[in-house]
Amino acid sequence: MSNHIKLLLLATLIAGSSWIMVPTQISSMPYSLSIGYRFIIAGSLILLYCMKTKVFSKISLSGHLLLMFQGLCMYCLAHSLSYNATAYMPTGVIALFLAFTIVPNTILGTIISGDKLTLQFLKGSFVSLIGIVLVFYNDLNKVSPDILSMIGFSLVVGAMFVSSVGTVLSKVMMRRENYPIMLINGFAMLYGGVFSILKHFMMGGSLVFDFSYSYVLPLIYLSIIVTPLVFGIYLKLAKEVSAGFAGYIWLFTPVLALNLSIFFEDFEWTIYSLTGTILVVMGGLLSSKKERKKLLKQSSHHPAGL
Repeated sequence: MSNHIKLLLLATLIAGSSWIMVPTQISSMPYSLSIGYRFIIAGSLILLYCMKTKVFSKISLSGHLLLMFQGLCMYCLAHSLSYNATAYMPTGVIALFLAFTIVPNTILGTIISGDKLTLQFLKGSFVSLIGIVLVFYNDLNKVSPDILSMIGFSLVVGAMFVSSVGTVLSKVMMRRENYPIMLINGFAMLYGGVFSILKHFMMGGSLVFDFSYSYVLPLIYLSIIVTPLVFGIYLKLAKEVSAGFAGYIWLFTPVLALNLSIFFEDFEWTIYSLTGTILVVMGGLLSSKKERKKLLKQSSHHPAGL
């Protein structure tokens, strides 16, 4: 198994487990502050790691402006939109739509950075997306065709789009400027976290913090483990393979989160969710078949490490 495939699986496991932590971050705190704290902590830790390992390099002013825009897209706006959508749609439906990030990733990657769009990739993506719909079939039935549902749908679509823009922008920066992945990831997270807190102030909010264990412990997990590793792997795969391949993290994550909800949220399997899970895995394997063969040949020459 290639190192890139291993990284994809690792990121999926970590990201899937993070879903059970999200409710603790928005139940007692404004979501903009929780997002800000999460990414400021994560970004700062990553930059400290870069300094310690001597991969910290000077970035031009134009580079910092691009990193600010990337942070605004990926870590501020995308998370703010998806968190805000929980007021209008079931979380399962939000996870479903966010799994479609693979589609705008691939399209934008093809247009902007020249990633190849293959028929096999499209076929596999189609099968996987059908699987996602089946997995969350019951949640989809709960969505009523009213203005609130349309607001929620618009928020999630917006989250997908701005996240994809940030992803492709990051990929272009890494390829053209050759900045270290961890360095630009750290700055983008830091900027995104600051933007999220500034947004909270602009909306008339004040700076508060919940010191309860039920809030702090999940925040530590999300900030120190989930955020640096998952997004670091995500950006690495986008650079070294393709933006579409990296997007499979978000395609598989809802399925894993669904399995974890059996233990934490009293979820019960249905014929739809079981069939959907199988289709998601089959579609992922189908669309990445050619890439997996290529990666297996290259894995001994290109070790994948953060």
